[in-house]
Amino acid sequence: MSQRAPHERFLEDLSCKAENAFCADCGGRDPKWASVTLGIFICYDCAGIHRSLGTHISFVRSVTLDKWKPHQVEQMKSIGNKRANEFWEGNYRQQVQKPHPHATPQQRDVFIRAKYERRMFAADQDPPAAPSPAVPAVAAPSASPKPQVPTASVTMQKQVVKPPVTFKAGNS
Repeated sequence: MSQRAPHERFLEDLSCKAENAFCADCGGRDPKWASVTLGIFICYDCAGIHRSLGTHISFVRSVTLDKWKPHQVEQMKSIGNKRANEFWEGNYRQQVQKPHPHATPQQRDVFIRAKYERRMFAADQDPPAAPSPAVPAVAAPSASPKPQVPTASVTMQKQVVKPPVTFKAGNS
């Protein structure tokens, strides 16, 4: 059995902190997956949806199975579920039903795409970013107006899509 690097062991401890002990999207217990780009811990079921968003939006890694680079662990440490959701759900007003741990894949997909692709619930502030210049930082939200909030019955209609969160090049 191979030994895990200290930063990878730290990552497992970080995922057990109270703020990260539940999936950032559905609230499921003990998430073992993470989105490095978003700095959040997520459950297996939500991780599948995140993978479908593309790595430019959500780069998904297993907390226990994948190899992690030190700067990726720092990204997770500096953001975490609480801080990320303060931004990504800052204007959440139940426009789309938030999934629960036993939600269907379709329910998860609708919510996660609204949250991260369309940025429907994003706060009117800069997204969370890692403080170190060696860690890629999340770009500020675009100046374009927020799309009109659809009702739950029309969430599948075409939306005005904001550009995805991008990262500034680090100095590493």
